[in-house]
Amino acid sequence: MARQIKDFLGDFGKHFGIEEHDLSPFTKVRILHFRLDAKGNISASLNGRPVFKDRSSEDDIKDGETWVCKVDMSRDSYYFASTIVKLDAQFYFELSRDQMDAIADNVWERHRDMINPLMEDRYRAAIAAKIEKAVRDAELESDERIEELEKTVADFERKDAENRHIIASLQQKLERCEGSPPPAPPSGGLFMPGPVQSTIVIHRSGPDELSSEGFTSHRYFAHFSADQKILLIRPHDEGNIICDVEDRTIRLGGLGKISYFDGPENVFAEYAPQYGGFLMRI
Repeated sequence: MARQIKDFLGDFGKHFGIEEHDLSPFTKVRILHFRLDAKGNISASLNGRPVFKDRSSEDDIKDGETWVCKVDMSRDSYYFASTIVKLDAQFYFELSRDQMDAIADNVWERHRDMINPLMEDRYRAAIAAKIEKAVRDAELESDERIEELEKTVADFERKDAENRHIIASLQQKLERCEGSPPPAPPSGGLFMPGPVQSTIVIHRSGPDELSSEGFTSHRYFAHFSADQKILLIRPHDEGNIICDVEDRTIRLGGLGKISYFDGPENVFAEYAPQYGGFLMRI
């Protein structure tokens, strides 16, 4: 910082109240660092020559202090310095905005070639760090998305395997029943209206609501398997489930508690002759 202020004072001494006419041809403005020499005197060094405080200077210079001085360089072997301002913390804090701008401009003009590469390296490193962080964040987000998709695919595959197993089991039961005479209606007056479709589509429109074009009876019974994964819906003239004949919808109280409803869906149901109704997975 001392070098920058020295350069600044060389061109902009007027900011500190120093005018050209104040300086003789042998007087220069310099920054001097004073130390206690071997003879016990407070002195500085300039161009290899000792610099002592001029008697006309009223400021008390102490060991280790740095001052802006007017230096009388008219002698060959030593110089005398008159103090202008001490460069301490108070000096830096009291710099005016114009003085700081002048110092900054002076430093920039004198050291542009050195500062430019430093700034380029600094901003290049900052940009590289931002790019690296953006890449890491994108990779992390991509990994999380891939992991989520893998879990979804695994869930679909598991459900597909379960559905295939159920369909295969139902198919085997149907094949065993093909050569057998139709079962007698269960006691209680099972109502079977004409020909029955082997497969129907059941639309689940709400937690407890099921509808299908295959619901042609007015009353139904509904039974859940022991593991509550299969639902049997069979028509019966004494069934406790009423079917709306207009929209062919039945409402099963408590279905939403057994099978979570996450939105409308269509489910295929197979007709099971041995049960006299439709089996659907829930």
